[in-house]
Amino acid sequence: MIVKTIPNTWIIEEGHRLDCGPFVKGSIEARKTLEALPCRKEPLADLTRSGMSGMYHVGQDKIIWAKNEDVGIPFLRSADILKTDFSGQPLISKKQVEKNPLFQCPEKSILITSNGSDSF
Repeated sequence: MIVKTIPNTWIIEEGHRLDCGPFVKGSIEARKTLEALPCRKEPLADLTRSGMSGMYHVGQDKIIWAKNEDVGIPFLRSADILKTDFSGQPLISKKQVEKNPLFQCPEKSILITSNGSDSF
């Protein structure tokens, strides 16, 4: 059982929402920690080359895995972004990438995951 103490001010700020997911999973706690940092903060969209259109999401395509590099290219999963050695990555179908070019991150881009359980 997970037990956390949540300040009542957080509940008030969240519009009196009592669903525990955001509190237990730490998303509100993370936001509060970031807000407390003594540095300048800007929305991510303001930092991209083209605002919101400078960010993209592949979508909900089911991955089609390939067995060799003749028909596949290395695929970087969210759990892999902290690695320094990308050899041995799983391969995604080249045909799938042709159908959805968003599977390839443009050169000099920064990859930020939108979910996962990675911790730093």
